[in-house]
Parts: sequence; C-alpha cells; structure tokens
Amino acid sequence: MRFVIVATAFLESTASSQAPRAYRNVGIGTVSPAVFAITVTTFPSSASVNGRLELMTLFRGSPGWMLKVVQATPRPPRFTEQQDQQRWSYDMQVSGHDLTIQYDGAAHAASINGRRVELAEHENVITIDGVDDPAGGQIKDVIAIAPDIEIPFDDRRRINDGPTLDFVARSGLLIGFLQCDANVSDPPDRPDWQQMRMRCASFQKTR
Repeated sequence: MRFVIVATAFLESTASSQAPRAYRNVGIGTVSPAVFAITVTTFPSSASVNGRLELMTLFRGSPGWMLKVVQATPRPPRFTEQQDQQRWSYDMQVSGHDLTIQYDGAAHAASINGRRVELAEHENVITIDGVDDPAGGQIKDVIAIAPDIEIPFDDRRRINDGPTLDFVARSGLLIGFLQCDANVSDPPDRPDWQQMRMRCASFQKTR
C-alpha cells in the first residue's frame, strides 16, 4: 500500500446542499520521512486564487512509518462537510494506522483520533507525535500561523499534499517537527519520495 502522493480529486465527499457552496481543498500526503499531513484550505469560490488555512494536522511517527505494507485493505479516504458551516470530518488509513479528524471551527475545537483539542481563536495547526506507537499518537503542539495563501488554479498545490510545505515554512517549530534529516532507507523506484526528500531538505538550508 502506498500513501505518499494522493490527489484530492479522489476524495469521497458528502455535503449539505441547503447553503451556498464552500470550496475546500484537502491536501494529503507525506511531507517528510517521518510526517504525513492533512491540510484543509478554504476558497471563497472555485475560481478564486486566494485561500485561507482552516486546519493543518501533521502526524509524525518513526522514520518511514508510512511506507509499511499491511495485509488488510485500507478504508477509502472519506471527507464529509457541512458547506454552510465551519464543520467537517476526514477519515483515512495510512499503513494500518487510523487518521481521523473532526473539525468544528465555530466551537474552536477539533478531535484527532477521538482526542478533543481546544483551539484558541487563531490556532490552525495541530501536531501529533508517535502515530505508529502501540499506545497511539499524542497531541504535541497546537499553534497559530498566518493563514492566507495565494494558489493559482492550475498550481500543483491544488492537489496532492496541497500547500502544506508553504504553511510549514512559516514556523521554525513546524520545520523542526518535520525531522527532514531523519535516517531512513529510501524506497527504490519512487520518484515522488525523492522529490519529497528534496523539498524537505531545502528547509534545512534555511534554518
């Protein structure tokens, strides 16, 4: 099973049809040898280039944890939203590990794998450590970063892992969280993994 680059176009979405459509971009993918990200960005319309981070969740485990092959067939990713409200949920499996997020912006709260997280008014990033630990991942940090971003309609950041690394670059804490220099044997014949390594390494040069 491979969950390194996943296009948002393949997400299953269920939404209310009683209000004007809210446009959400869900970026998912491996952004470092140890971190898998789920990043939700909103846009005022489908044609708008001006987005705003709603919530970014970074799941960190031991280096290469997301490369583990498991026998069980994973659940397909599922994104459910209420378009007239700041409320949505996302559920998927990565290498046998459940990654579930429930977000309620009006209540300033989220739930990560069943653990409730209270969010201050501007907090929009949650980091989880030890996601592959038998005891399960633990909430490490909850922080606020500048949320606004401009993404052209045909930009690759509209798919795959989205604008995750653009947002990470705004915080030294998040750059360190990626552990871009983690020692792991790179899988063969994986150009996507090599590209991730190169993007991640560029952060080390700016620290």
